[in-house]
Amino acid sequence: MSQLRQYSRARIAITTAFIINGSIAGTFYSRLADIKQDLAISNSALGLALLVVSIGVLVGLGFSGKQSAKRGSAPVTFYATYVLGASLLLVGASNNYITLCLTFLVLGACLATQDVAMNSHAIVLEHEADKRYMSTFHAMFSLGALGGGVVGGWFSQNNIPIMKHVAFITMCVYLANYAVRNWFLPAELDKHAVEGKKKIKNP
Repeated sequence: MSQLRQYSRARIAITTAFIINGSIAGTFYSRLADIKQDLAISNSALGLALLVVSIGVLVGLGFSGKQSAKRGSAPVTFYATYVLGASLLLVGASNNYITLCLTFLVLGACLATQDVAMNSHAIVLEHEADKRYMSTFHAMFSLGALGGGVVGGWFSQNNIPIMKHVAFITMCVYLANYAVRNWFLPAELDKHAVEGKKKIKNP
C-alpha cells in the first residue's frame, strides 16, 4: 500500500472517531431533559450529575494519556470507541439517580479517553504526512455534535424511549468503527515508555 493511500485511510479513520465523539456528546445532551423527567429529579440534582461527568473526564484524561503512550494511540482510539458506545447504553439503562451518576461518570471518562487518543493519533498523522488536518478534524467533531443533537431532538420530539435511541446510535457507532478498524496508522509510531515522576532532591 502506498503511503499516500495509507494516510488517506488514516484520515478517514480519525475523522470517523471525531464524528463519533461529537455525535455521542450531542446525543447525550439532547436527551437530558427527558432523563430529568423520566427519573423525576430536580434541576440541582441534574446539575450535580453533570458535575460527575466532569470528574469522569478528569479520570479519562490521565488514563488515556498513559495508555496511548504504552500501547499506541491507534488501538486506544479503536477500543475506546467501542467502550464509549457501551457507556451511552449504560446511561440509557439508568433507572435511578445513583445509577445515573455512576453512568455519567463512566461516560465522561470514556469521552475523554477516546478524545485524547484520537487527538494523539491525529498528531501522528500530521507528523507522518507533513500536513495539517487538526482544524478539519475538530470541525468534524462539531458536525457530529450537531448531527447527534438534531437526531436526538427528533427522537425526543417523537417520544421515542431513550434506550431505543441510544441503542440505535451505539449500533451506528459500532458499525462505523468496525469499518475503519484496519485504517489507523501503526501503533508503533507513537508508542513509548511512560516515565514516572522524578523526585527532586534537596541540595
